Amino acid sequence: MSDDRVVLEETVPRKVKFSLGLGGFKNGFLSGFPFANMTFFYEQKIGLHADLIGYAWLIFAIWNTLNDPLFSYIIDNTRTRIGRRIPQVFCQLMM
Repeated sequence: MSDDRVVLEETVPRKVKFSLGLGGFKNGFLSGFPFANMTFFYEQKIGLHADLIGYAWLIFAIWNTLNDPLFSYIIDNTRTRIGRRIPQVFCQLMM
């Protein structure tokens, strides 16, 4: 018995890799500005200790790690006559 399997290699052009990498860099860079400004504000203007701010960011990261998949599951499994995401968007607008 011979094993004549053909292995297909997928290649992604460098231009696509560079474009996706640049987009990810810009997203991370620009989203870092508000968080850096909030940290500066809490530390310099309000006077919170840097350790407390670090703990708050850690709690925020853990909360998002647990919360995001849960709500993604809820949103993806919502079935209404107006659509899946419209009720959640409407609730956010009402808050």
